Amino acid sequence: MPPEFIHAPGLVKWACAKANAVLGVFDRRPPNSGGLTQKQRDALLQACLEVAEGKFDDPFPVDVFQTGSGTSTNMNANEVIARRTNELIIRKRKVPS
Repeated sequence: MPPEFIHAPGLVKWACAKANAVLGVFDRRPPNSGGLTQKQRDALLQACLEVAEGKFDDPFPVDVFQTGSGTSTNMNANEVIARRTNELIIRKRKVPS
């Protein structure tokens, strides 16, 4: 995959997450959900930007000749962003010894 096709979903997902944060979507409390904390929001936005900046190109093994709809790349981006978000949240929780 050309790097631009990997970085673009990170930027789009950052913009969507930012818009959802501004609109208060992350604050909504559906059943069994407490919404997202500010720490979780910040980690999500940072993870999206890191993908857009090219920091995680290696975890995108999707072939350029995929089905044409981009579903594989989108799902791959979701997985990379989710994993990185979790890493950032866990890292921020650790207490220095």
